[in-house]
Amino acid sequence: MKQIEFLFNTEFQNNSILSIILYSEVIESYSVSSKVFSDSFTYNNISYIIDFTISDSHAHVIIKTESEDSDLMEFLVVIDEIPEDTLNIDYYVPTAPYTGTLTTALYGFTNDKVVPLIDVENEKKFADYLDDELLDFEHYLDLSSIKYITNEARREEIKETRKQEKKEHGRMLTPLPQTLEDVRSIEDRIIKYKSIENKNLVIPVYLWNEQGNITDLRKFIDDLGSEGFPKFAIRLLSKTTFFSEIEEVKSIYNFVIFMDLNTNFNTSNISTYITSLYLYFNKIIYLGAHFLPTQMTISRDSLNENHIRNNYPLEVYQALNKKFPDLSYGDYCGFDRKTLSSMPKGGRPSARVILVALDKSRKVLIRRGWDDKDETTTKSGEVKIGMIYSMHKLLCDIKHGDLDYAPTVKGHLFMNSLICDADEALKSYCPDRTTPGEVKTLCIRHNIFSVIHNYINS
Repeated sequence: MKQIEFLFNTEFQNNSILSIILYSEVIESYSVSSKVFSDSFTYNNISYIIDFTISDSHAHVIIKTESEDSDLMEFLVVIDEIPEDTLNIDYYVPTAPYTGTLTTALYGFTNDKVVPLIDVENEKKFADYLDDELLDFEHYLDLSSIKYITNEARREEIKETRKQEKKEHGRMLTPLPQTLEDVRSIEDRIIKYKSIENKNLVIPVYLWNEQGNITDLRKFIDDLGSEGFPKFAIRLLSKTTFFSEIEEVKSIYNFVIFMDLNTNFNTSNISTYITSLYLYFNKIIYLGAHFLPTQMTISRDSLNENHIRNNYPLEVYQALNKKFPDLSYGDYCGFDRKTLSSMPKGGRPSARVILVALDKSRKVLIRRGWDDKDETTTKSGEVKIGMIYSMHKLLCDIKHGDLDYAPTVKGHLFMNSLICDADEALKSYCPDRTTPGEVKTLCIRHNIFSVIHNYINS
């Protein structure tokens, strides 16, 4: 077995954290609560063992592996004292797409310090949004993602043709064209905002993406400014033209600004933009996502395991907040903007949870349940993947406490049904099952609770 050793000739502090680093990336972190511990971790499908021993004058770390193809000699170990966590969030914007269960995820959380941003993505969901009697709290509303089918009339004509072909020939001959979608125009979105009854609870959001422009923004305010909305916001998704026109933007309205650069964690880069924004606007919200869609994937040999990652939005926000104490915080409730509302292309529903730590460790746990009974082969040799048994496996692991404390991060808490009702619900299903959508709703509620519980003063 190959091994590498690290010796630290320094007095070890109880509030220290040990990090294993490879090529400038933190692979594992440990908050050590004992004088001796041993653990294992996997990186690039190679298993490693770590042994840690503390005496009065030094700390001794050994990392071992049986693999001949490992990056063992490139590992670094760093021990840092954990600073006292003084982060406080004065204004939090949990961001999520509208679904029939979103108000369930938000129930009891909203107030003047917790104001959600809601995305509406299609016509049906907007109709449901208008009828939702539980949306009785202030919220930001972004309708820029609503799409419509541009070839719907043609598709309906061909559907009728195919029905007739089925009657006459016993089969359908004409192929049905793929659905073609496009986003609604600024005029269509304005009409939809005007149709909202309780305008005093809604803050309309203009999305400044690569197509954002002063003409549409001015029309947005001119047409909605007298409709009774309390204020307006800009969601800055692309910085291509915004900063070159920032003075004119300011002359139109004193907007609330969302810095929605998704997984851009370059704090010095973001600081430059925020400095410019504060020259013109009073209310700025950093909106960060936890992962790229590709980072959500868990390989087949790492299923039924807890995978721990850093809570980058909170880490970035804390660094920014030291420089900009008035900066507000928003996130995608543990997910990223795309996978929060839909799966990556080619993906399928799976038994998976994403849980933000309930303590202040700023960690995120991802776990995908799997049972081999969900992989079947048809008579023609086609392999089909299901999720019924895997969901049962995941929910029973949750009930049995396998996700309460992550074994690779000593003492860090991820689930507690005594303080979080979402955890109580997740632990109640086994031996029954539920849908991936219901599990995601409860994860969203858990993750919102974590931020409120740890960082917002009641």
